[in-house]
Amino acid sequence: MGNLRKLSRYLVSGRFGDILNALQERIPKSLFYYGKAYIFELKDRPEGPLPDLPDGYIYRKASRNDVPALSRASGVPADEYYRRLGSGDVCYGVFTADGAASLYWVHQGPCYVRGMGFTLRSESFDNYLYGIVTNPTERGKGLYQKGLVHLAAHLYDNGSTKLIQMTEEGNAPVLHILPKLGYCITMVVKHCRLLGFKYTTVIDLVDNRTRRSLFIRRRTGYCVI
Repeated sequence: MGNLRKLSRYLVSGRFGDILNALQERIPKSLFYYGKAYIFELKDRPEGPLPDLPDGYIYRKASRNDVPALSRASGVPADEYYRRLGSGDVCYGVFTADGAASLYWVHQGPCYVRGMGFTLRSESFDNYLYGIVTNPTERGKGLYQKGLVHLAAHLYDNGSTKLIQMTEEGNAPVLHILPKLGYCITMVVKHCRLLGFKYTTVIDLVDNRTRRSLFIRRRTGYCVI
């Protein structure tokens, strides 16, 4: 009865996002999913000197030989990381002698973000950052933020025209940090999946346009993130 009263309050007050979130708590994700995320963009190279990393930590590009260490740090299967490297994506990270502390995956150009049903129609030298993880044993040292600044400077110095990230609603630390680093929200993405049907709404805050798409299969011709 309490759940019904809560849903009724949401309906009367027009809080449809809360209604969808409440339903998601009670319906298996394979049958129903609702998510909301924000697209952040960084359009200029970070100003000033790069932040110092703690003693014993270095920022560098990862190689295939680093994949086992990346997998241990994140919990993501090594096969998935080999797949990303094979598709042309690149990983950078903050490393110690013992392994990976933070890692950042980079895809250049347009792509399809499957978890949110979102197609990024970007230019060939735009970089989409994803799969960002800090080893749980390395948290609290500011590595995520410092490594992100090193990455942005490196990518801009090597021809990038824009850096793009997606952050889901509820990820308070990242939503707080990115604006401090110069990122601006340019889009709001809402995605719903129900019994195999997918519905995505993209609100472009720059040109005040809204795009909606209902589909079953994702768009072909895009690299899948």
